[in-house]
Amino acid sequence: MKDVCARCPNVADATRLVRGFATIPRRSDGHRLGDWPAEANE
Repeated sequence: MKDVCARCPNVADATRLVRGFATIPRRSDGHRLGDWPAEANE
């Protein structure tokens, strides 16, 4: 995955966003859920 992300910035951005979203329920960071769509739209 690192190689793919290194070659394609769009995949790297998508991976970062998905991983960031996945941490919200794992860490019980529900307060961050409202900020996530804005980050995803940047």
